Amino acid sequence: YAVVLQPGTALVASTHGDGRTLLWQWDGNRLERIGTLVPPRPDLKQVPSAAFSDDGRWLVVGGWDKQLDVWDVGNPRAPRLASSIVNGQAPIQSLAFVPAQDASRMQQLISTDYDGKVRVWSIGEGMPDRPRPEREFAVSDQAKRDIGISASTVSPSGRYFVAGDTEGTVYMWDLRAPGAATPGWRFEWPNHRGGGGGDVNTHVKGIAFAPDSTSFVSVGVDGYLVRWTLPANAANFADVVAGMSKQRFRVGERLYSAAYRPGARNQVAVGGTRSIRLLDLDRGPGGALSTPLPRSDRYGSSWRAVSMDAAGRRVAARADTGPILMWLKGANGFRTMPEGRIGG
Repeated sequence: YAVVLQPGTALVASTHGDGRTLLWQWDGNRLERIGTLVPPRPDLKQVPSAAFSDDGRWLVVGGWDKQLDVWDVGNPRAPRLASSIVNGQAPIQSLAFVPAQDASRMQQLISTDYDGKVRVWSIGEGMPDRPRPEREFAVSDQAKRDIGISASTVSPSGRYFVAGDTEGTVYMWDLRAPGAATPGWRFEWPNHRGGGGGDVNTHVKGIAFAPDSTSFVSVGVDGYLVRWTLPANAANFADVVAGMSKQRFRVGERLYSAAYRPGARNQVAVGGTRSIRLLDLDRGPGGALSTPLPRSDRYGSSWRAVSMDAAGRRVAARADTGPILMWLKGANGFRTMPEGRIGG
């Protein structure tokens, strides 16, 4: 499932196992449910991915029926289905809009699936009813076989696309490289293969870039966070790959999501089996973990999605059991706000 915050607003979208996407408005004290996006295909049951465009107008959701639904949420109380796109032959696993785009032009969206395919789409006003991807590449270009993608993100600069697969490996592509091809690289080490190749404990479940695009983190159900730092003044993509430095942090529980604090290169929120934690990566492993956010350990199930707003003041998360929690940062740290529920 996914929980995403619309850039620059208090609008929250959450996807659910019955195929619906719910829209919520944060009024400063609580989450108010303001709308329900019903998929045009009644048999759709799993919708694990969602993404807002940078300008906040477009919300795209993707599910196990291999299609992308593009919603115009410029007026969130009257959302409009703009297009449904056939993505490929495998379930969609992750979606990400390319940041730093001209709002007056089509917005680039990147979709990934369980066959390891990556597709770049143009989303916006006037898009065709049956668009074709602008560009395609795949994990198999580096791995020489199909492996499912389980997490992905784009750097805030819009240059790099990073993905993790179901076998614990991390990949990186240069979206701005000259020429028609999109160069990529498969990092053999470190990885998230804590349970052995192909085991469920190897999945990379979350990837997030630092706000300045100089580093990113990957987390997996092996319980590790890996910090990847790009070299300064690299002349080309080959130099970036060769100069990449890595650090591993053992968190001690299965990890499903990660998000950097806006404006901070070293502070990351991670969602795990038991709690959501804030990490200061400069302090190293062990003592890097802070106290879990209030009430984040009260639910026995896993936290499946977490998101933070651009100001670093609000954190939203959803647990397996259904509630959506919101934390607001004040002078004395984060406090829990009344929860929203998905029933009804």
